[in-house]
Amino acid sequence: MRSAKCQVILLLILVAAGCSAAGADTWVDNEALVAIEAAFSPSELKLLQAAAGPMDISNDEADRKLIAVRIDPDDPIKGPVDAPVTIVVFTDFQCPFCSRHAGTLDRVREKYGDRVRLVFKQFPLAFHRQALPAAKASLAAARQGMFWEMHDKLFGNFRNLSRENYFTWATELGLDPGKFEEALGAGDVAAQVERDMKAGNKYGINGTPSTFVNGVKVVGAQAFAKVEDAVLLGLGRAYVLLRKGISADEVYDTLIGTVPSEGDAPAPGAKSKRPGFLHEDWNN
Repeated sequence: MRSAKCQVILLLILVAAGCSAAGADTWVDNEALVAIEAAFSPSELKLLQAAAGPMDISNDEADRKLIAVRIDPDDPIKGPVDAPVTIVVFTDFQCPFCSRHAGTLDRVREKYGDRVRLVFKQFPLAFHRQALPAAKASLAAARQGMFWEMHDKLFGNFRNLSRENYFTWATELGLDPGKFEEALGAGDVAAQVERDMKAGNKYGINGTPSTFVNGVKVVGAQAFAKVEDAVLLGLGRAYVLLRKGISADEVYDTLIGTVPSEGDAPAPGAKSKRPGFLHEDWNN
């Protein structure tokens, strides 16, 4: 049974929406809506349909602090541009927690498929000697269309990062070794890493991994259930926007503009749990 506090939140959502499915006569059924609906129960869908706006489905302070993380054209991306949930992760290839988190994000992609777009940002930490070279190695592989394959090699061998191994793995992936070596020392590769690091500092990142799920910050290598909560929150908010006529490829930009707070870190002491209708045990 849902908790009493959860039921109160649901009641507030219904009251705020006037207990009506606002916009129900104007939205057109489409593939994006159907894909999102599959993630929710009929009762949860009724609540989403009653929400007046995307921010109404959670009253948690951390959930309402959206950070407008910029997506750059050369960012490594897995998933379609019209995915209703965009996950941006800042990470370090020598960080054991980042390696574990990469596996969690793989599980998210496996479960939610094209409903999720994963965007990778570099954030090598200074005290990890191989983090910066590994970041460059991943981008050197990206220049030959093999970023994610090298990504997996690096995280799968985060204890054995070295220049020699970067070339060994590049060979195993079938990369041109000459082009790979050239890219390792290229100015644009170094500039891309530096750009990501500056962006991470702007968004209040001081450790890895740091993840933003439709603008909501998730700190550290959290359990799958915690990340999934954020994904479900993102899907719910996307659903509300789609029903209001926002096209699927504009959901992310529209949502992160709902509560402009670019560059701000979540308020100190903000709750990390995400209350709402998504899980019965959210307050455990």
